[in-house]
Amino acid sequence: MIIHHGKWSLVGKLTNLAVAVTNTALVARLVTPADYADLNSLRTLMTLLAIGLSSGIAQWSLKKLGELRSAKQMPIRRDIVAGALKAFSLLCGPGLVVSVFVIWLTAEYAIRGNLTVIQMSIAAVGAIAIGASELFSEIHRGLQRPDRANLYGGTKGAPAATALFVAFMLIVAAITKPDFRVANTAFVLATLTVSVVAFFSLKSLLPKTPSEVECLQPVSPVPSEILFASVTASLLLAIAFVVVQGDLLIAGLIPDSGENSSYVGAKRCVQLITIPLLVVNTMASGIIVPLLSSNQKELLGKVLRGFCGLATIPALVLGVLFFVAPVFSLNLILGAGYSDGAAPLRILVVGQLVSVVTGSCGTVLILTGGQRIQMIFNITALVTLLCAGPALAVRFGSVGLSSVVSGIFVVHNIGGWYAAKRLSGVNTFCNLRDMLHLRTFLSSARAVKAKTANPELPTAVSDD
Repeated sequence: MIIHHGKWSLVGKLTNLAVAVTNTALVARLVTPADYADLNSLRTLMTLLAIGLSSGIAQWSLKKLGELRSAKQMPIRRDIVAGALKAFSLLCGPGLVVSVFVIWLTAEYAIRGNLTVIQMSIAAVGAIAIGASELFSEIHRGLQRPDRANLYGGTKGAPAATALFVAFMLIVAAITKPDFRVANTAFVLATLTVSVVAFFSLKSLLPKTPSEVECLQPVSPVPSEILFASVTASLLLAIAFVVVQGDLLIAGLIPDSGENSSYVGAKRCVQLITIPLLVVNTMASGIIVPLLSSNQKELLGKVLRGFCGLATIPALVLGVLFFVAPVFSLNLILGAGYSDGAAPLRILVVGQLVSVVTGSCGTVLILTGGQRIQMIFNITALVTLLCAGPALAVRFGSVGLSSVVSGIFVVHNIGGWYAAKRLSGVNTFCNLRDMLHLRTFLSSARAVKAKTANPELPTAVSDD
């Protein structure tokens, strides 16, 4: 099952990467830089609202469904899914009102384009649609359908919705020049369409006809209890999201509109650096728990450092390109009009490269009992971003904001690496020498997993 989910997670990451790069390159050319900045800021705000609406419920659903393996437990699964959907439906009405209010409250400084009430309402519907996609996706994952889950996506990337959005934009561009309002409407329409498809896909996995096998442990989760249990998860996920993406909202405070647009473009470009690490982390995720449970920490450290080295090579290539030729990189990826982002791009590269070379320290920290330490890091980073970010954005423009963001990434990741090393004894920092022996380490890891499944098998572990 780990291999099954890991395989589809890798496919999903690669698909999302291809669609995201295409989306960035095309949409940035179809609209003006100012509209592109507004669109990204509004999408960031919609995603944050969606996390508050559904991510906690989605995590609760995934956990509960993951505890059910037998086909005899289908009635319990139906009850869990029904409870999650009822809980989410209770939030939709108030969530729509709150979303309109939050968008109205932040639009003046985060989004430079004037938003009408209709556009605010469309964006609020978009937040509901993103939240629904996130919930439906995680329920699909809990029902052992990671293929559909990765396709529908949600707050972490939605390949199907993004591809449909690009298609809508190309159709509009063939008729007229799309602006921010058209792009936002197309994005919401694409997300809403995919969420409806995901809902009917979910219904097909849970037929109405009850199983003939009597349920031994009937469950009827109360929506209010689900909402209470999911509040903490939603809050933690929202904090982590703001730490990574919150600067796209703060960028609206940069006095110069051209500089604001260029900063958003630079941020979108620099995020490409960490994609190799996300991909190899997906490949490594299936062996972290088995090696930890088998007390193979030294081997785990070498495997993670090898994977980190594998991700560092393309990250360094991109990082050097962005640092040495920032204007060329921005024009190549986004098109003309983003050259003012050269300085922030160089600064942001530093923080992203540190994120890559420190490896999977956050995952190791969480899996070895360091959740509280990780939360302290996240809250500290959040407070720093919200306090220093706006002040330096107003005073020093994109250079000031990028310096805060890059500094947060450097301190956050180095601190996480050090804490993971001290707490678990696993060093995740990049080591190219360990990468040379990665094949041997992976063979050893498979042997450990086989040993866990069948204790009678011999386990061969090599530390070469």
